[in-house]
Amino acid sequence: LKGAKVAITRIQNLIERLHDQHQEGPGDVDTLDLIKKTHQKFKVALKDDINISVALAALFDFLRDFNGLMDKEKVSKECAQKALLMLKNFNEVLGVMEFETADATIPEKLVKALEDRKTARKEKNWGEADRLRDLILSSGYLIEDTPKGPKLKKK
Repeated sequence: LKGAKVAITRIQNLIERLHDQHQEGPGDVDTLDLIKKTHQKFKVALKDDINISVALAALFDFLRDFNGLMDKEKVSKECAQKALLMLKNFNEVLGVMEFETADATIPEKLVKALEDRKTARKEKNWGEADRLRDLILSSGYLIEDTPKGPKLKKK
């Protein structure tokens, strides 16, 4: 069960990254090719007596490879949308993915606490920054540092 939880967390982390992708442009050819090949592998595996092991292997290979492409900034917003569409298609079979953005469910007081913490850190007010971090953590959220700044994530 722990392994399944870790696997679902990996999927959800990619979905969040895809929602946050705002890079303009048509996307890298390798990225578009990866989406197409993964979709094909998943479909072929399901047609083969619903070979879920092979289908899941295709999904997790995609997660690894696509995260690598995102780290190299080779994924445009258009490619991210195509990847999300593919994952939604996979979810019709798997039924374990959530596609609503988590930002909408974060309490406003915690969003403000994160902004205030950011300001406190800039001003080198470490005591206040620590207090705000502890407030956020005790409310069931983690602070994740991203290239676009810190963001909150449900524990």
